[in-house]
Amino acid sequence: MLNPEDFDHPTFCPAEVRRQLERILAFPELQASDRRREMLRYVVEEALEGRTAEIKATTIAMAVFGRGADFDQQTDPVVRLEARKLRRDLDNYYADAGREDAIRISIPKGRYVPVFDALESHDAVPASPEPSRDSDVPEGAVDGASHAPEHSGRRVSVGLLLSGMVLSGLVSLALVWALMGGRQEPSYVDAPFEGSSILVRAFDTRNADSVTTLVADLLAQDITGALLKFPDIRAYTDMAHTDAEADAVPAKPFPRQIAYAVHGSVWRDQDQVFVRADLSRSGDGEMLWTELFAASDRAHGIAGVSEEISAQIASVIGQQYGIVRSETRKTLLSETANPSLQSYACISLATEYRRTIRAENYWDARACLEETVRREPEFARGWAMLAYLRNDGSRFGYDTTLTQEEAFAQAREAAARALTLSPRDTDALKAMSHILHYAGDAEQSIEYARRAVEMNPNDPETVGNLGVMLGFQGQLAEAKPHLEFAIARSIAPAPRYYQFLAMAHMMNEDWEDMESAASYAVADDSGFSYFLSAVAHAMLANASAARMDYQRLLERTPALAEDPKTALKVHKVDPAVLDAFAAGLDRVHAVIAQ
Repeated sequence: MLNPEDFDHPTFCPAEVRRQLERILAFPELQASDRRREMLRYVVEEALEGRTAEIKATTIAMAVFGRGADFDQQTDPVVRLEARKLRRDLDNYYADAGREDAIRISIPKGRYVPVFDALESHDAVPASPEPSRDSDVPEGAVDGASHAPEHSGRRVSVGLLLSGMVLSGLVSLALVWALMGGRQEPSYVDAPFEGSSILVRAFDTRNADSVTTLVADLLAQDITGALLKFPDIRAYTDMAHTDAEADAVPAKPFPRQIAYAVHGSVWRDQDQVFVRADLSRSGDGEMLWTELFAASDRAHGIAGVSEEISAQIASVIGQQYGIVRSETRKTLLSETANPSLQSYACISLATEYRRTIRAENYWDARACLEETVRREPEFARGWAMLAYLRNDGSRFGYDTTLTQEEAFAQAREAAARALTLSPRDTDALKAMSHILHYAGDAEQSIEYARRAVEMNPNDPETVGNLGVMLGFQGQLAEAKPHLEFAIARSIAPAPRYYQFLAMAHMMNEDWEDMESAASYAVADDSGFSYFLSAVAHAMLANASAARMDYQRLLERTPALAEDPKTALKVHKVDPAVLDAFAAGLDRVHAVIAQ
């Protein structure tokens, strides 16, 4: 049985960890101040000496920040705030010079004891579970993934109005490739593409009070740290304006061409902190997105306000089909012949395929990825995306050159290879989650999906994936908040989120809510979405609407209209949900026959 932990290698001798610590501290462009460097050295040495129980805010305050024995962390948050900054410093280091290092030193949120993880492993691929032997089903059942219109209940931002214009245009290749211009660090040599560069500038303050100033100081680093969790994003903090300590080091030089900039302002009204965040394109200064956020410092605390708002900002900017990554992807899709961009262009091609999961787009993306991993066998993201497509070849019957068992085994092998290369890669974790679900290993499928969310809890696609996996297993009450999060945080929510949300409402017999969710799901024009809409309308006794949906279902997926249990068998849907589908279809037949 595969476990997420099978791909982690956290055991190192103290000498190895100390060498890694010295490597970090010796890096001349490390953004940490002298005090935070001292703090890092202190907690690492204490942990290596076996004194983890002594690593507390009080001991750190006394040993590093010169506080006395009467230190009170409730009235003096210096350790908590500096720990947050240190986490951002480490994130920036490992996103840049340290990304090829063998050991990752991190300080998990909510504690000060450091953790030592392996960044890469070259162990053999673990054994995989037995492959699925289920039959094919028509395209579009359950997993159609084109994108639906904005839900009327979600917040409205200027970015949603501008995104159509942004996505319709192409950024010049010179702008994209200039992101790496002039950079000669050896750790970048093997990277197929480093992603879009975003500079997070210091936020302005409209009030002079200490709360506003502290939130503004934390925001830039928190947003940068949250963005760094997304693939294809290179985020930098304008440290020259955010760290006012006397011993602060000079700001790290940024790439000659920053593609995007995040800026904004902070103000306070009573106990509410307001943040206006903007995203602009650096090349022409065009404003691409702006939005207002608010949180209570009384309810969340200063650090909590920054963390909550930063997560929301990063979700909008960093998501898969958001402005930044969509704009870059469209450029690269036109440059598949450019050798220096080809691997990333293949990832973009596969990403676009997964929006619709259409058979006509499958083989171009599949062939491109197969060539990518042949050319660059250490490219973890290439293996992760290939695992998705190989799995689709098995479950949808796209790959007729292999038996279903052979195609599934290849998908499993690709996912395991991706995780061996990069145990923290969210695409790899999600791919393995899908594959294990179709292998019938529900427990491990959910575990991998949860691990992906742990890696990046701000990514709506990753959170939505967990909701979908839970929904397959019939855990729809738990799935519902994850699906709602994904919908609320996505610029263009995937119809599958609405499909599973409609299923959750169906199981609760909330027919009006089911009808509302299904009305957004049908944007993918799939038979399964029309099936859900037909059931909802039938339960609401809307015979004409149910009849129309049923006719569309018959045209697209007649097998589903005849017997949903058999048609959806390959998708391993929970038996109780299948029973509800069958009962719903009976109701549709009864209503349209009247």
